Amino acid sequence: MRLRKLALIFLSLFVLSACKAEAIDFEGALKDSLSRPLAVSTNHNKPYFKYYLPPSVGVKVSTQLGSLLELDGIKIMMNLKVSQVVINQYEEVKEPIDRKEDDRLVFSGDGTYIDKSDDDWKYQMNVYELNENKYAVILENDYVELVSLASQENYDFLLEHMMSILRSVEVEEEKIFLAYSNKEIIEDKTIHEDFFEHAVPEDGSLIDMYNQMHPDDKIIE
Repeated sequence: MRLRKLALIFLSLFVLSACKAEAIDFEGALKDSLSRPLAVSTNHNKPYFKYYLPPSVGVKVSTQLGSLLELDGIKIMMNLKVSQVVINQYEEVKEPIDRKEDDRLVFSGDGTYIDKSDDDWKYQMNVYELNENKYAVILENDYVELVSLASQENYDFLLEHMMSILRSVEVEEEKIFLAYSNKEIIEDKTIHEDFFEHAVPEDGSLIDMYNQMHPDDKIIE
């Protein structure tokens, strides 16, 4: 009986170790997130954009240009790329999303999706391994960025919700242009580089990251 118990214990430990060591299927998770039903309406409105949040996602803090969301204790930062909206009003051809690479990059995926108005949108996702079982996930289209920190255990669940939110976003391009076209706009390349620099710290909060990028639109808890 004792040997049987020991065998069961070792078998359980083996199964748990195998589950823990199982690598994330980044490609499969991305495909699954894109196959989910598209939200047919929006339930959150900001001055310059609106979007749909699933019932499981709450708004922790909100500003005109972004929000700090929360999903089952996981923080998600959503940011409107104002400079890119303004630039695209002057340029007929949109510049492709260009994310600074890093040796911590473990997955990069891109493609297109169709929103509820049957418009095509390009998206890009980059995943960076910060340390053991901790990943920075950056998901974006031309005008909006979502950033979060994930683990192996919650990665698929998190990405599903991030993609759902991104696909539901509707941006008021003309309103943004009228409000910001006569202001000093930082070049988009600079924003991307600065954003990357702050988006993948070993430590630090998403609120601190957002506030460094938007000193005039800070999130205050």
